Parts: sequence; structure tokens; C-alpha cells
Amino acid sequence: MNHLKSKDRTAIAYTRGGDGPAVVLVGGGLDDGTENATLIPTLVDFFTVANYARRGRGDSGDTPPYALEREIEDLAAVVDELAGHAHAFGASSGGALLLEAAAAGLSLDRIAVWEVPYAVGGEAVAVSGRSTETAAAPAAPPPACAAPTGRTTA
Repeated sequence: MNHLKSKDRTAIAYTRGGDGPAVVLVGGGLDDGTENATLIPTLVDFFTVANYARRGRGDSGDTPPYALEREIEDLAAVVDELAGHAHAFGASSGGALLLEAAAAGLSLDRIAVWEVPYAVGGEAVAVSGRSTETAAAPAAPPPACAAPTGRTTA
């Protein structure tokens, strides 16, 4: 396990392996750095891979107070440790972090995200409270579908 220092001097734990273009793996909020570890054996044949434990998780340190900007700085430190730019994959809130980091201008060549916890469409409107309109009621089941009682509807 390697460690680097983020901008605020917080120790960030990471593993590094492989040779090739840089790829950073970013785990979700409950990940201690092991969530994406199963991807490493395949990726190291083609890429230089860094898999890190986000701030306050696994072997990484934590410097209060929490702020999204500190997490972006942590990710930037990992990217800088590789080559100053990288491809990145993020799962769950790690994907959300990547999207925020890209929007903030972090040097990410390409990003891929999985199960980012964002609401979309009508669900997003309902959650955000930005619309006072009532969402349409769900449609009735189509004919001949099994009803909860096991009977079919006509």
C-alpha cells in the first residue's frame, strides 16, 4: 500500500500497478478501497492502474471538515501521481465524484461511471421539489397481466 499527500496534507492510501495509459479507480462511499480491486488484474495488462481509498476510508486519513472540494483534491493528487492526467472509473458515489471533478476541470481523459446515485427525469423533479405539478399516476397493468392475487386482469 502506497500513500500520498493531498493538498491539505491528508494521507491518501492507494495501490498502483501495470504499465500503460493511466486509469484511476474510484470506489463508492462505503468502500474501503477494495470495491474495485477485482478489476485490477485485468486492467494492469493494458494500463497503469491506481486504486485508492477515499478520504476517511480504509487506510486513508481524514481531515475535517468534510467538503467535496477536498475529495476532488484527493483525486487530483492521485491523478498527479500517475501522469497528470488519467482515464477514470467510478462506482456509485465514486462515479458522482468523478462527474463533479470533471465539471471542476480535473484533467480526466475519459470517465466511466456505474450506478451513480442521481435521480433523473420525473423522479428528479419530484425529489428536487422544483415542480409543483403532481406526477402522473402509474398506468394500470396491461390486459392479461398477472394481478397480485394470481388472477389475471381482463
